[in-house]
Amino acid sequence: MPHRHARSRAENVRLTPRIVRKTVLSLFRRRNDYGSEDLAELLAQLEPLGVTTAKQLRLIMKRHRRSLRQDEKRRMSNAETRWLAGEMQGLGLDTHANKSWFGITGLVRQAMELEFADKAAAQWTITEIAD
Repeated sequence: MPHRHARSRAENVRLTPRIVRKTVLSLFRRRNDYGSEDLAELLAQLEPLGVTTAKQLRLIMKRHRRSLRQDEKRRMSNAETRWLAGEMQGLGLDTHANKSWFGITGLVRQAMELEFADKAAAQWTITEIAD
């Protein structure tokens, strides 16, 4: 039986909420870790897209990191900022600069939409309608 390196063994484990949080926060700023979103629900949405290991998630997040950061740097209108302040109770929002940033689930969902386009968008819509 051939020897497998520790990194290979660690990256080929199935995704858990703890692994998703660790993977995303290793690539993005700590300010994206806010709220108490249910990462177990996110795992159920990733499985039909074929993202089941830590390595797959890490590679997709790295591939789309630049465009996700550009989305976060986009300046919003005052009306959009006020609306988000009411919806999010100030979490992930800078009202002075009119900017917001995604939480962990938002980052993962945006990356999946960039990677899988229509298939991921349809997946999120169907899940939200079912709730």
